[in-house]
Amino acid sequence: MALIGFAILTIGTLGLARLTLDTTRRYIIILYFIRMLGISMIMMTLTTSGLNTLDRGLYAHGNAANNTLRQVAGSIGTSIIITIMSKASQASNISDPMKATVFGMNVSFIATGALTFMGLIIAFFVIKKKENIV
Repeated sequence: MALIGFAILTIGTLGLARLTLDTTRRYIIILYFIRMLGISMIMMTLTTSGLNTLDRGLYAHGNAANNTLRQVAGSIGTSIIITIMSKASQASNISDPMKATVFGMNVSFIATGALTFMGLIIAFFVIKKKENIV
């Protein structure tokens, strides 16, 4: 499921990298739904996989560490993506501030899409095939 989730997330994210001032709300909502579907498939699968590597007595600690790191990484990731958007908007030399902002958003979605694609590639090597038990 993680591989499918990363693929769905990558497709949804790169679809959002094509925004214009005339982009419809429906387009954004559909792609956002696709992204959230991919994220839910990834988070559920990887959280379960990570907790399964722990002894039963460490589940509570593992869950607490997972939730804390998810919040911290989300905050750091958001600030990095907003910085990319702001810097791309400023460097675009587009005189219309709305068009410059949309350009910055597109650049930030391309960067995010590249990260999700790298996650997809990494997931291919990390996910273990189940052994046949006879």
